Amino acid sequence: PDQYDDFSVPKGVKVEAKLIEDFAVWAKGNNLTQEQAQQVVTMQADAILRVSENSKSANETAVKNLNNSWVKEQKEDPEFGGEKHAASVAHARAGVKAIGGDALRKELDTLGIGNNPVLFRTFAKLGVALADDTIDFGNANAALTKDQRIMRLFPNSNLQPSS
Repeated sequence: PDQYDDFSVPKGVKVEAKLIEDFAVWAKGNNLTQEQAQQVVTMQADAILRVSENSKSANETAVKNLNNSWVKEQKEDPEFGGEKHAASVAHARAGVKAIGGDALRKELDTLGIGNNPVLFRTFAKLGVALADDTIDFGNANAALTKDQRIMRLFPNSNLQPSS
């Protein structure tokens, strides 16, 4: 034909107008009928979809594997892993929340980098630094009686213990 009708492509495939124009010139130069040209377009579009789907699947697998390796590295971290991992996760979440709130958390999740070990350690350290202080009073006086504790606090007192 002197001019081809619009070619149909499978759903999800977008084709630039310039590419269609170039293809039409090629098809006309090779004396393809409308049906033959449509077969080529359909074949190419299907091939592109398959490659795209395979690539997407491979990318998803790679991201999942990377994420799993990051979590493993976190759990094996000498400072934040092992028995301390659950607490470290809580500290990291607190650090993210303090610095950027839900917007930062969502961005880290969207980018798929929330489990990056460097970011994890950084946010865990931040969470620890921002945590409420605690005081360990110990139990040095636990074995002493009330009178012994009084005498320890006031050794020069003239008052005699109650016993």
